Amino acid sequence: ALAARVFQEPADLHRLNQIVHPPILAELREEIRRHPEFPLIVIDAALLMETGLARDCDLLLYVDVPESLRAQRASRARAWSEAELRRRERFQMDLDEKRRRADHVIDNSTSPEETERQILAILAGL
Repeated sequence: ALAARVFQEPADLHRLNQIVHPPILAELREEIRRHPEFPLIVIDAALLMETGLARDCDLLLYVDVPESLRAQRASRARAWSEAELRRRERFQMDLDEKRRRADHVIDNSTSPEETERQILAILAGL
């Protein structure tokens, strides 16, 4: 019900984000700080750049999937219609801009094995 409301009204979504993002980001940053022994921490966040969290990252990977496949996956995983996916994506930074800002782009339109191969190749280069 909350999503149905805030994704209809930009001002409501902005207000909700102002309420929930600061404590979430603070907790995430604290969790990272508590674990300096971890050689790698992966943050999967649709709003990574929009929230400023990207500034805390050493490397940005953009996982690229064609719109039609994103719609299929969102429908299967979340029961979202194509219209719902487009509506939610409108509130994010332009995907082309995210792609440009990333250090690497991963093509996630094929098999999980191919996606893993691309990730391992990036990690091997670090």
